[in-house]
Amino acid sequence: MIAEAASAKRIWTEAELQSLPEDGYLHEVVNGELVMSPKNDFFHGRICTRLSTALNNFVTQQKLGVVLDSSTGFWMHNRNCRAPDISFVSKERLVREGFRPSTRRFFPGAPDLAVEILSPNNTRAEIDERLRDFFSSGARVAWIINPDAECVEVCHAPDKRRLLGESVQGLGLGIATCRGSIQAVEMGRHRTLQSDRCVFADRQRLKAARPRATVRRRS
Repeated sequence: MIAEAASAKRIWTEAELQSLPEDGYLHEVVNGELVMSPKNDFFHGRICTRLSTALNNFVTQQKLGVVLDSSTGFWMHNRNCRAPDISFVSKERLVREGFRPSTRRFFPGAPDLAVEILSPNNTRAEIDERLRDFFSSGARVAWIINPDAECVEVCHAPDKRRLLGESVQGLGLGIATCRGSIQAVEMGRHRTLQSDRCVFADRQRLKAARPRATVRRRS
């Protein structure tokens, strides 16, 4: 996600953000500044679509909550407004906040799972700042996906990270990783399951990994 500051610092309201014109940019608020991110390339979009589809299929099947795209705003506790590439919010939190399918508000707090897919111009400082916002506002897990290195950082705190993956061919999704992280969030655990695998696993490796998965289905 490439960001460009667009205005002087100020206090933004949700109504003001929702009334911004559809100019082709993703809008966030960071430290009082409106930040605009341009559209991503084909490679980024392909990864995002395949991962969000896998997550959504699993979450819907298990009735765990909702998976959302980068058009959804989340109010951080410091009043930054973030929009991760992919988000998961648990059913428990949706009920607690009074959110229904027709709710037209930004979510108060970070998603349970925040996924960011790196773009070439992203900096470590920028990612660290996003992680601090997420974990200070209720996130339980964050994935930082590096398409060029074909690896994923699974984060449980800004300074608690685990690198997954090895350089393999192809971009088939590691469904065990999706299920493991979502199930870990749902169970309230502060780590992913032993079956976690890199999302950059090819389909043959994924098929071989499935028998070893230890995800428990909810009754």
